[in-house]
Amino acid sequence: MRFFFLFRLLRQEWIFTLLTTILLLLTALQANGSVLTKDLPLVSHSRSYSIFFLRVISELAGLSLAATLAVTLEQAKWAIVAMAGGDELTEESRSKRLIEFLALDVGTTIPGLFQLLVSPSVSTFRARMWSLGRLITMVVVPVTGVLVMSKVEVYPVFVSVKDSVSGFGAHGMNVSAASEYAGFTDIILGSKFGSFVQSTSRSIELTPEDIRSKSCGLNAVKDQNPLHCDREYFIPGEAIFTMPEALMDPDNPEADILLAENHRGHNLRYGVGDPSVSFDLAKDCVLHYGRYWGFNIGGFLLCIANTSLNTVQAKLIKCPEVLALSQTCQTNTTWQTEDSWTLAMSSHFRTATVAYSRINATVMSYQFTPPLTPVPAPISAQDMMKVYANLLNDTTTWNRPPNTTAPLAPFSASSLVTVLYLTLPYFNMENAKNPMVASNMFATFQSILALPLYYSQSGMMRRLIPARFGGNFVKTGVDHFLSPLPERTTTVRLAYQEFKTVAEKGTLIAYVAIGGAAILFCIGVQVVLWWVMLARGVGGRLDLTSFGAVDLFRFCVMESMEVVARKGDGAGVFGEWMGGFGVNRRGEVEEGRLEAQEGGRGSGNRDGLWGSEVALVEVSPISSCSEVSQFSMRGSAGKSQEPLSQPQSAHYWGIAI
Repeated sequence: MRFFFLFRLLRQEWIFTLLTTILLLLTALQANGSVLTKDLPLVSHSRSYSIFFLRVISELAGLSLAATLAVTLEQAKWAIVAMAGGDELTEESRSKRLIEFLALDVGTTIPGLFQLLVSPSVSTFRARMWSLGRLITMVVVPVTGVLVMSKVEVYPVFVSVKDSVSGFGAHGMNVSAASEYAGFTDIILGSKFGSFVQSTSRSIELTPEDIRSKSCGLNAVKDQNPLHCDREYFIPGEAIFTMPEALMDPDNPEADILLAENHRGHNLRYGVGDPSVSFDLAKDCVLHYGRYWGFNIGGFLLCIANTSLNTVQAKLIKCPEVLALSQTCQTNTTWQTEDSWTLAMSSHFRTATVAYSRINATVMSYQFTPPLTPVPAPISAQDMMKVYANLLNDTTTWNRPPNTTAPLAPFSASSLVTVLYLTLPYFNMENAKNPMVASNMFATFQSILALPLYYSQSGMMRRLIPARFGGNFVKTGVDHFLSPLPERTTTVRLAYQEFKTVAEKGTLIAYVAIGGAAILFCIGVQVVLWWVMLARGVGGRLDLTSFGAVDLFRFCVMESMEVVARKGDGAGVFGEWMGGFGVNRRGEVEEGRLEAQEGGRGSGNRDGLWGSEVALVEVSPISSCSEVSQFSMRGSAGKSQEPLSQPQSAHYWGIAI
């Protein structure tokens, strides 16, 4: 009860205005980075709850704004009635006031508002403006709700719980480091080699979505289609190589994130190569082949040449099936000058903060850090060819005596060459223009070029072996075979993940602007009404209830009830029902003034709480729209109005305003 009394005392329109302003500001703060819920784990730790909370608070702001607009327009409607007390009621003025009243009345629906707005018979400009204003207020609330939720992104935020050891970023190529994988290259790379640069355990694709979703037109003929073939990847590396100690750290099980800060990775950009580039077969190309059950099942020629300090052009030619069946791929070199698949790759270094999942070691998110411009990373085509020789070397021939007739092992090692060749049916002329397989061919070629840059970094095996077998394994004699560790440049932290909601800047500004304009409109209307009513001597306050129909009953006087269905000689069923609400009933209009009917319910002759009185009166039969608006009113200063026409024998009702 005390709250309700305070609500009535402080004026509901100002309470709603203040509440709407607060909710609007809170919504804007929440949409600008979850400011309100950053310390609430239930909300901040859940992506869906973060969106849900923003939706709830924005809906509350919308409801409050709708209530503020409704209360303001209700005040304006009754103020028009109150301020009419001292006016001379001409036919035209009565008609205009009625139309303005209808434009602001909540019972006037959208079709009615459109009729008042566009109808040529409406002669009052204010009524048109009030109709337009009400139509706009109907749109403002849903528009603000749509705006604030239209472009909302949920970004992860990481809270550090423990500083771990430093990690390793990307470095330049060390050709000798590739020999550390000799004998088990196929184990390192696996059978899913074609998706090497696309694996979420080591790579992040930066290709724009509109290009990424389209098939590349790469082919092995002269008229290569370069459309939709540009690809870009940021490769921070696998967690086992970048932060081996942190990955094995058993502390802080609640931390589900490995956060690598100031971490440097490779930024690789791919595009269709230039078929006109000339390669020196002796210098720029290497033939790779393998054995399968003792047969040289085929091979492929890989050529790489520098076109700039950090860019290489490459081509790949597959040995035709006819030569592979006759096992003459090595001796017959005519196929090595045929049309080929071409590719261009450029290499850069970029630094970023990268979040790895502590559960499955995949890359979850990233954010580039200064310098934001990629730094060119020099690559040597000749060094890449040497790395391929180490990675793809057939180790089964290492201890084979020269000029021996002993049979070779049935399978070559590394068997990666065999795996590649078995997947290379993609790289044939029949598939040269097949869009269904072009993307797979392109991805495999990308992975082939990325191999040397990734696996020929210093200390890769030295990082891997202790993580898998413990530190003592290195001390047993393997140490002098492994390349030294590079400088640790990455800061690694154990962290847990939170989420923040961020609305697009433009839509957030529009939301605040429209919501703020609506609030200023309400404040302006309330201030203007207060000032005008004081100037007109009506009083600055309209004592309204929360129920429009009750206000109508409180401040309107029924002049006659006889128009309704009669019940005996009484005032009629409608009159008795209305009388139960305390609605005033008035006597006949005589001698140019209104006399109170004795015995009627209510005060009958009272000035109301605004200083004016409104009456529903009998009018003569309707001959025009203006006659419906005949009303009797008494101004606050007690000025008498012109006598109304005497009622005729037939009874009709008009709304007295």
